[in-house]
Amino acid sequence: MDEEASRLDTLIGQAVEMAEIDANVVQIHLAPQHVRTLLDQAVEESRAVLAGHRVMITVEEPDELDKPAWFDAQLLGRVLRHLLENAARYTPPGSRITLNSRRVGDRLEFRVEDNGPGIDAADLPLVFEKFTG
Repeated sequence: MDEEASRLDTLIGQAVEMAEIDANVVQIHLAPQHVRTLLDQAVEESRAVLAGHRVMITVEEPDELDKPAWFDAQLLGRVLRHLLENAARYTPPGSRITLNSRRVGDRLEFRVEDNGPGIDAADLPLVFEKFTG
């Protein structure tokens, strides 16, 4: 019952998010944040789904770790958790999932890498379409 309630809560949250995106009312709250903290938290919050996988976090330019960057940790964390959970869902147990961040000029880049099958070429045009998948 708890699992089903949790699943329903997630679905409702996703529906609200989609409605906010469609209505262009998503509010971004930028604040100085530490990248490594964001990555660690995304992995921790996805720990149940990631069980059975080896998760590696890499932050390039380690001297930059103490230098905060401006981003919305809640929104970016949500994106990273979604990508991590997809990676866990579509890769074999025991496989490695890598979460990587690096600074490129004044931007931050994030990557989630796995050895899953990837997206079928026929489905690529539909990746950003709602309710497909």
